[in-house]
Amino acid sequence: MKRIENLRNILERNRTDGFMVSSKVNLAYLSGFTGSSGLGLVTQQELLLIVDGRYVEQAEKQAHAWTVERLGDDVIVFLRDRLALLGVKTLGIEAERVSQAKYEELRAGLDGTQLMPTRGWVEGLRVIKDTTEIAAIEKAVSLGEDVLEQVVSGIRAGITEREIAAELYFRAMKAGAEATAFETIVVSGPRTSLPHGMPTERVLQPGELLTIDFGVILDGYCSDITRTYAVGDCDSRQREVYKAVLGAHLAAAEAIKPGMTGVEAYETAVKTLQEAGLHEYFVHGLGHGVGLEVHEAPRLARSKGAERPLEPGMTVTIEPGVYIPGWGGVRIEDLYVVKDTGLSDLNHSSRELRVLC
Repeated sequence: MKRIENLRNILERNRTDGFMVSSKVNLAYLSGFTGSSGLGLVTQQELLLIVDGRYVEQAEKQAHAWTVERLGDDVIVFLRDRLALLGVKTLGIEAERVSQAKYEELRAGLDGTQLMPTRGWVEGLRVIKDTTEIAAIEKAVSLGEDVLEQVVSGIRAGITEREIAAELYFRAMKAGAEATAFETIVVSGPRTSLPHGMPTERVLQPGELLTIDFGVILDGYCSDITRTYAVGDCDSRQREVYKAVLGAHLAAAEAIKPGMTGVEAYETAVKTLQEAGLHEYFVHGLGHGVGLEVHEAPRLARSKGAERPLEPGMTVTIEPGVYIPGWGGVRIEDLYVVKDTGLSDLNHSSRELRVLC
C-alpha cells in the first residue's frame, strides 16, 4: 500500500479529490491487476477498480486491496454516478494517456466534476524501483540473456535476420517469458547502421557485423540487451569501432553516480567517442529507464526531460552506439541499477567482441 500512500500524498498536495487511472501499466503498478482493460479511481478513502464482465474474476483475484465493480453499459454515466457517490469534485486524469477526444467526452459528460489534466504522477513513483521490482527485473534480464545465448551459439553465415528474430521469440516463449519487451532488432552488414532496423530476409555473410537488440517480459517486468557480433571474422576497422563503443560504454558505467543528471551521464560517453573521432555517428541517447515498460523515466540524453538527477533505485540502460551510413554500426547495451555509490550491472554476458564462426 506504500504506492497508494504516495499517490494520495500527491493528491493532497495538488488539492485533488480523486484520480482516475486509465493507463494499463499504471493500473497494474498500483493495483496488481494485469487485464488489458480497466479503470481505477483513487480517493483518500476509496480504491475502486472498474472492469467489464471479462475481467471481474481476474480483478478480484489480483487487486486484493481494491473494490471491484463491473462496468455498466454507459461508462460516462457509470463514472458520473460513482464520482458523485464518492464526493469527487476535482478529478485528476492522466493527460498523456487519454486522447483529446476522450478528454472532451469526459468533460462534457461528468457534470459537476472539474477535470485536472496531470502528467507523470504515477510514472514519477515508478521511476524508483523497490527491492521486489529490482528482483523481478533481474529475473527478466537473466531469462533474456539465457535465450540470447542459446540462439547466438547457433548463428552462422547463411541464416537470415528474420530467422534469428523468430528463433529468439520461440525460445523466449518456451522459456517462460510472457512476451518480448519490444520488436526484436536484428540487423546485419551495412544495415547495422540502422539503430532501430527491423529484421529482413537478408542473409548473413562472412566478414559482417550483426547487431541484436532483444528483451523479454517476465512477471510484468522488462529486460533490454544489445550485442554486436562479428560473423566469420572482422577487419581492423570493425574492431576499431567496436573498441571505441565499448570504451564509451565502460567509461559511462564507471562515471555515472547518484546526483548526476541524465544530460551529464550522456556526456560521459560522448567524450570517449569524441576522442575516437566517432561522436558524430552517435545519434541517440545514452540510455533510458526500464521497468514495467521498456522505455520509461529517467532519460540519459542531451534533451528536455533528462535534467533530473539520478537516484538509487533507478534502473537504466547504458547503450552507446556508432552508426556509419553505408558501412555499418555497433551498439552495446546493458541494464544497470543505480546504487548509493554508482551503477551495478544486472547483465552477466561478456561485452567483448564475439566472433560467430
